[in-house]
Amino acid sequence: MNKYNKHNKYLVIITMFLILAFTGCNESQAAELKILIDGKDYTQLAQPIIRDDRTLVPIRFITENLGGDVEWDESNRRVFAKMGERSIGLVIDSQIVKYDDLDYEVIDTKPIIHNNLTYVPIRIMGEAFNIGIKYNEATKTVEINSQNSSNRNKYYDLDILSIKNNQIINGRTNITYKIGGNIKNDTSYIRLLVLDPNNHTGHVAFQSKLIDDMIEFLPYTEHNGEKILVLAAYDANNKLLAASAEKVIIDVNPQISILELENNNEFRNQLKLTPQTNFSLLKVEYVLTNITTGKIKTLDNFDPYGTTTWAPNYNEKGDYLITVNAYDLNSNIVASKDYDISIGVDKSLSLTGVKENSIVNKPITLNAVRNFDCIETQYVLRAPNTNTEKILTTIPYGSFKYIPSPSDSGEKELLVRVKDTSGKQINSKPIKVVIDGKPSLYLNGIGPNEVVLSNGKSINVLSNVKVSDVKFVFINSEKNIKKIITANNFESQFKPLANETGNWYVYATANYNGNLIESEKINFKVYTGNVYGPYSITEKNNYINFVTNLAKNSNNKLISQSFKIAQSILETGWGQSVPSDKYSGQKSNNLFGIKSKNNEPYIISTTWEVYNGVRYVVDAKFKKYTSPQQSWDDHIKFLLDNDRYNPFEDVMNDPYKAAWAIRRSGYATDPLYSLKIIDLIHRYNLDEFDKKIF
Repeated sequence: MNKYNKHNKYLVIITMFLILAFTGCNESQAAELKILIDGKDYTQLAQPIIRDDRTLVPIRFITENLGGDVEWDESNRRVFAKMGERSIGLVIDSQIVKYDDLDYEVIDTKPIIHNNLTYVPIRIMGEAFNIGIKYNEATKTVEINSQNSSNRNKYYDLDILSIKNNQIINGRTNITYKIGGNIKNDTSYIRLLVLDPNNHTGHVAFQSKLIDDMIEFLPYTEHNGEKILVLAAYDANNKLLAASAEKVIIDVNPQISILELENNNEFRNQLKLTPQTNFSLLKVEYVLTNITTGKIKTLDNFDPYGTTTWAPNYNEKGDYLITVNAYDLNSNIVASKDYDISIGVDKSLSLTGVKENSIVNKPITLNAVRNFDCIETQYVLRAPNTNTEKILTTIPYGSFKYIPSPSDSGEKELLVRVKDTSGKQINSKPIKVVIDGKPSLYLNGIGPNEVVLSNGKSINVLSNVKVSDVKFVFINSEKNIKKIITANNFESQFKPLANETGNWYVYATANYNGNLIESEKINFKVYTGNVYGPYSITEKNNYINFVTNLAKNSNNKLISQSFKIAQSILETGWGQSVPSDKYSGQKSNNLFGIKSKNNEPYIISTTWEVYNGVRYVVDAKFKKYTSPQQSWDDHIKFLLDNDRYNPFEDVMNDPYKAAWAIRRSGYATDPLYSLKIIDLIHRYNLDEFDKKIF
């Protein structure tokens, strides 16, 4: 007999009854509805209920009165009913039904507990036990007739094509599917869920906006065992449109290789390493063993889904055995084969800290970047027309702060020259610059738009010429205040009075050969009132409970909630460092450090900038939210509205892949940011918050 019969008359009758008779009901007792089982009225004993326009009945009562048996599994909240050779298994609050202990299907109504009884959709019982069900409109009666029959009918127009019941999945697998045209047009996301067959709970393993009839499933080794795969289509409001389910046996034999080393074993100056696996993993490390010396170099804690580049030093050239170790979620290690490669290295030397054709009119820090050991480093200024050189400094190694002098002015070249350990001199490529060495003063210790508080500020001045009588001039034009402070050894302390809040600027003056020279003017602000710092949004030991409630109430379920919880822990220090307005103390409710833009509400807090090589504090506008919940919900919008986070969007359902992708997208400068998120998820079992029942 055909498994699906789209022309089943009983299905048509019941569907029309559910839609027309109870439109608008969420869950209510259908007091006017009667139930007859083989002609006998059982309404008082088995009162049906209506939920989401569907009729539900107590499964035990109906089944036993038809001669069947019912079993209840409390630990999994699972009910199992059997009549003759036919059986059905359902889990409370799950849309998956198991027929005859063989195959699975996704239905449109979840079984529930009502008045301590298990209620299931009446249509399921008819189709599972092949009994007739029809609705008598005149008497408002649902008639169950064990002498009639019903055929199974599809609930959703979505089919998994390439996976069959009890198929074994050994690793990376392409899954093809077919989705009905009308549904496909309304679909915004396709998701693949991997579920425990006992309780129908699990995680989203794949999520994509690209609806192209095929997805790639890359299982974790932790998925091994009997599982239910559910492929589901959702609209833009996260409403389920269609779904299909298949039972599979996942048996991953984890394997890993290095893409670039499969067909090549000779490299020069750098080596790119990209892991290729048949399973999802936590992180990778590369172990490089020098065959000649036996020295081992480990590149650890790297992105398992990105490319790692190793640029060896000159003394690291040679023949190597390379292995990549992959870590699964339980930190078990899967090692690749040993790759025998040879890498040659050319000596490399370059100068950083200055750009080609730039004008050098203030101090710059020059740095030699090399891949070999040296015994001497010289920074050199050279006239390109005559090749006349000026040795700026000679040091063993390290950087050099160059201050352009008047005699250096003109078109010049900057380079670095080193002696390697054999005494051989090596020059970097010269960088063409224009030196503007006019007599100048350079302010240090204060930056543009810095806010100076009541405790004051120490500032100093540098010069490229010999000067005397150095003074610092502080001016507040709004209040007509001018302060002139004589420098002590080129340094001075500016300490504002309580009434001197406002906008200021400062510059330095000095005597050079009888002439007065001035530094650049730097605008800054003075504030002498109370300053408010970050605040605690909840007690530290309550923070996970606090954000868990935010996750449960979130209006967006596309992103891994465990990832969000871990990231908010990092950004707020367990909720103990949420930014408040620096001047008013107004709370921001900002859990992710998101800055305000355009006309968004904001509070003023502090951030860091760099001027003349020195870090300093400036005011910055951070987004203000009406509640922590608003901040929680806005976080995903912030990420999805920025194209730079597209790699993150593709994997945001998976907390571990999301942690690597957001770092890869440039969210944080901390090289350990991804690992810190992963560590928090592991240590506090946060991935439990991503577990779903389908």
